[in-house]
Amino acid sequence: MECPSSFVVYFCRRKELPEIPVDEDNSQNSHHSEGSEPNYYSTADAIVGNDPRMLNEKDISIIINIKIGKIYKRWMGSVNLAEETNKCVVVTTLTEKLIRKKEIHWEAFIRKCLELPASNHLAKIEAISIQSSKLFLISEHLNCENLHSVLSRDTKDKGDYYCCSSLSVPDVIKHVAGVLEGMDILKTFGFLHPGLTTKKVLLTKEGQVKLFDFCLAGDAPKVAALKKAQIPTVTLNQFPPEMLLLNQYTESSDVWSTAVVIWEIMAAGKEI
Repeated sequence: MECPSSFVVYFCRRKELPEIPVDEDNSQNSHHSEGSEPNYYSTADAIVGNDPRMLNEKDISIIINIKIGKIYKRWMGSVNLAEETNKCVVVTTLTEKLIRKKEIHWEAFIRKCLELPASNHLAKIEAISIQSSKLFLISEHLNCENLHSVLSRDTKDKGDYYCCSSLSVPDVIKHVAGVLEGMDILKTFGFLHPGLTTKKVLLTKEGQVKLFDFCLAGDAPKVAALKKAQIPTVTLNQFPPEMLLLNQYTESSDVWSTAVVIWEIMAAGKEI
């Protein structure tokens, strides 16, 4: 869930989401990777009846692009939920290239996301949208910034709601505990978090840390390789040694990255 510190918001309401090319000869759910749960069934079959997490196109409006990268495309938008109308959200899907290659198990990932329990330390999954073969994940949009920008900023400005100079021992303990809780839930439900850094830890105005941008454990090596390729200079603060040298990513790799994040929180943003 990326939260730019500032951007111009302009409303350009649409009735349709952006088109996504789909290879109709094969379905994503016919593939599974080693280490991931086999026999994934269709997400459309997994959610039946009038489940409020499944939205129609008419309930979604795109506002502005947030990111178009090599892995994901994200937009800020608004949705009409059962308990709230015009709720600001982040709408995410894979890039067209990865959809065509079917190297990332997007449908299985979304299905797993819907199984996640409510947590103060994970960005909330609000809903999904399925239009024929098009699949979108809809997550909460947070009024926040990432932990890296907070830790690297040192200001005495009283208008700055949260900054490195204000971190107390209870703050540090709370942030570390939040990261550990979020990572434990992800591991329990079959996810890993390649590329985890303090830039991938959101901090809300209420002082809650939240994780986002994780993936299925079986997709982690591919996702890690794609993320690594986008970084000009890769360091051990961004990826563990086995990823840097061998392009391998496992649960142990997550332990390394989590330890680095905890170190940076405790060291007020200083790198190892």
